[in-house]
Amino acid sequence: MQKIEKQINSTEECHQKDAFAILDTLTRAYEEQIKEGASRHSIINLSIGNPDLTPNILWIKKLSEHIQNPELHGYAKFNTKINDNKFATYHKRRFSKSQENPSLDYKEEVLDILGSKEGIFYSLFSILQSGDKILIPDPSYPVYNSVAELLGAEVVKINLKSNGNPDLDNITREDAVAAKVLVLCSPGNPTTHVVTEDCLREVIAFCKKYEILLILDLAYVQIAFDDNDLPPSVLAIEGGKEVAIELHSLSKSCSLAGWRIGFIAGNKTIIEKIAKIKSSIDFGLFLPLQMVTIEILDQLELESDLQKAVYEERLEFWISSMAEIGWLIPKPKAGFFLWTKLPDTFLKKDDDIAFVEQLFKDTGVLITPGSGFGKAGAGYVRIALVQDLSQLKIASCRIKSWLSKEGS
Repeated sequence: MQKIEKQINSTEECHQKDAFAILDTLTRAYEEQIKEGASRHSIINLSIGNPDLTPNILWIKKLSEHIQNPELHGYAKFNTKINDNKFATYHKRRFSKSQENPSLDYKEEVLDILGSKEGIFYSLFSILQSGDKILIPDPSYPVYNSVAELLGAEVVKINLKSNGNPDLDNITREDAVAAKVLVLCSPGNPTTHVVTEDCLREVIAFCKKYEILLILDLAYVQIAFDDNDLPPSVLAIEGGKEVAIELHSLSKSCSLAGWRIGFIAGNKTIIEKIAKIKSSIDFGLFLPLQMVTIEILDQLELESDLQKAVYEERLEFWISSMAEIGWLIPKPKAGFFLWTKLPDTFLKKDDDIAFVEQLFKDTGVLITPGSGFGKAGAGYVRIALVQDLSQLKIASCRIKSWLSKEGS
């Protein structure tokens, strides 16, 4: 405990770091104690959204086949036969409620990227300059804040309503006029909330009024549990293409995190800017990976259903397990994160840093403190269910035992 405390000087200091820096500090100290012979539990990491699921063997075999094709080992930029409309076709099939809705123009409105994290950087880099303002929800995924600060932009935190939609009415006119970008994530990371279609219509009008680019991060959109209430696309709504771009990824929906396959879609002017920036840095996604991606997109809904079933089983297990000791955790509509207030049995009701630190020290189970995602995350934690059921059962037993002692 002393080693951890030396590296974390105060709760306030921790709040100023991003969530992952806090976790790194805790983990390093814990591992150091183990090396020095301290008796500690094995670490069960439920903090980072790094899926344990492996890719479908079908796609591994397909990749192997394409790798053996000598024609697929040049720079992707110069192999135009790979460029087709598979993502645009998927997007229309998945998001358009009417056949009258126009499809995305693959050549001008879609760009493949090396994962959605790269998309975050290029999106902000193409728009922001030093001194510009960017509107980011509180709490939110820390990478948006980090990139904005790297570019010298001013981050303006915006409130979220209880349903997870952004509170546009509480954004001052001064900030709205000066802002260049508004960031939204659906399902939210860390909050798991899904932004509604009605809200997106309001956001489109807001962005048109103040000439703001909307970045809608849909990295987890395929991991949605209610087929009648799927996270909507802003690009399938009238006027959306004028003011917005979306980020998509196969990392979680197909358990292909290490393959780094993603897409940016939407406003053609922004897509063109990002394409020019990328052309100065890389020559595109490895061609065999592109070939596999084309095949995956034809059946993405079926493929993601396999991953979704695993995550839903884990979510339901964890929620019911914690309910046995009175820690009531709401089930998210989508994703594999749980976002929840601290249990009532923990004496320091709003100190999520202390909760995560003490939990990790006593049980070896690592989760993410909510305040690492912003001040509004104080008193919450994010739990990533990225371990198999056997590990989750061990972790839940440790936590239940620990909370029972904490509350006694």
